[in-house]
Amino acid sequence: MGKLLASPYQLIISGVQLAEMHDFLLVKRAQALQRFVPFVVTASASEKEGACRALKHGAFDLIPTPLDHEQTVNTIRLALWQNTFMELIARREKALEKYCRHFDAYSGAFHKALPPLLRTVSCFDQSIQAIEGSIKRLADLARIVEQDAQAGALKRLVALSKEPTDFQSKLAVRDRQSATSLLPGQDKPGPSAPTSAVA
Repeated sequence: MGKLLASPYQLIISGVQLAEMHDFLLVKRAQALQRFVPFVVTASASEKEGACRALKHGAFDLIPTPLDHEQTVNTIRLALWQNTFMELIARREKALEKYCRHFDAYSGAFHKALPPLLRTVSCFDQSIQAIEGSIKRLADLARIVEQDAQAGALKRLVALSKEPTDFQSKLAVRDRQSATSLLPGQDKPGPSAPTSAVA
């Protein structure tokens, strides 16, 4: 917990057992202290119920175990993209607030100013409204990305209990081939041609 206070993070990955301790205290504390940091849980087929609860408590996505390299990389990339996107939206909102406070502080002086300056202020107000609308659309997009990631995580949870992933299948095939090649009475395998079965 102390590490969350010590330095900012772009992504937090935790095993589901640690994440759900003390009623998901780690997830809640991460959201409170670093609200734009995606929280990703890792879970096996036997932990799917805990992973589902973690998603309901605000986890961004799921990495199933055993790990599938391509899927894991894609999950991490999306989580980091989301973190950067949320940070950019927050910076834009803060900048907009500063501009508005600055103009509000001198609104009395503007009303006494020359007409050209009043027209400038009017244009500024229109620009502010446009920026506010664009920020809202960006925030809506961020919510869609999060909902899509969580929906994908739930589908992977269902798949965990139904059938092995491609990566697990490849491992099983490799293990069977190794066991068959070393049966008594068979020659020991020599150097084999490189394959792409396991990354």
